[in-house]
Amino acid sequence: MKCPNCQAEIQDHAKFCPECGKKILPDEPFTLELEEQEEYDDEEEDDTENAELENIEDNAVSENIVANEDETISEDDSEDDNEDEATKIEKEKMLAIAAVLKTQSDYSSLEKKAIWFFIPSALVALIALCIVLAGIFLLIGIASVLLEACGLTEGQAIGIIGRLCIFGLIIGFYPFFRFLWKILETSFLWAYGLMFGYVCNEYIDKYADKLQAYPHSYSKDDLKLFREEYVDLLMGE
Repeated sequence: MKCPNCQAEIQDHAKFCPECGKKILPDEPFTLELEEQEEYDDEEEDDTENAELENIEDNAVSENIVANEDETISEDDSEDDNEDEATKIEKEKMLAIAAVLKTQSDYSSLEKKAIWFFIPSALVALIALCIVLAGIFLLIGIASVLLEACGLTEGQAIGIIGRLCIFGLIIGFYPFFRFLWKILETSFLWAYGLMFGYVCNEYIDKYADKLQAYPHSYSKDDLKLFREEYVDLLMGE
């Protein structure tokens, strides 16, 4: 151990330096170091506590966000479940209305009418197809007249238009065929739906009072919904 004043060697725990006579305070440096260490430990403890508080706050915020998301998801799921349940109840009610109408004595006549509707519906579809084809040929004729007006002979105009038609069919035969088929399908369904809806509405009108009376007790809104969206159930199994 050395004297802090003259740096002379002294014994451990000596109270005075034998060379310079200065009083030795061996506990002072230790005390200072201990105080500094305690201050450092306190700072570290404060930093640790602050970090823990920040982590707790971050975790609380994250938990709140997750809880809000879960609540939103659960609300959406509950709304979807309610909609599905309402749709299911509505469908069951419409099926019950259709079942009552099918039990009537003249239901077989409605089925026969529905079968016969295929013939006029097919005729309407063919007429629509003919109109479309006539429009196409009309456009070809107009193009031929315009080419002749530009100075070409009739044969040249027909040759150009013929080559264009052949080239167009080679390139776009499938889209053109799908277009014509769509015309047939749309026209057929439109005509069939129009006639079928008319006779079904007459049939429903005939038994509307019975459907609204006890024990069925369906409302006018139920019958209106059946006419608009579920009339096809009359032809279902």
